[in-house]
Amino acid sequence: DAGSLVFDSRQELYKQILTDDGKICFKTDNAGLFEFSLDEFKEAGFCLSEVTDDLHNSIYNEGNIETEYERNFSAKGFSIHRLVASMPSKCE
Repeated sequence: DAGSLVFDSRQELYKQILTDDGKICFKTDNAGLFEFSLDEFKEAGFCLSEVTDDLHNSIYNEGNIETEYERNFSAKGFSIHRLVASMPSKCE
């Protein structure tokens, strides 16, 4: 589908501009987008870590830089989903 094609081209761009030790910290309140993104990052060969469906009640919240958007949606009762994607060359 079109969304997948856009995502695929972005992942290739990420691979071109990220250094070998570069990481993408992806956060969203949208569960469907998060699940889609998990699958897409895995399919593209990125290593995933710090995956959580509830950032603010997880061990990964320490050191989290909360955005205004994140604060607003969290205040409305939405869970914030988070993952960190690392370059495929850093997969163990």
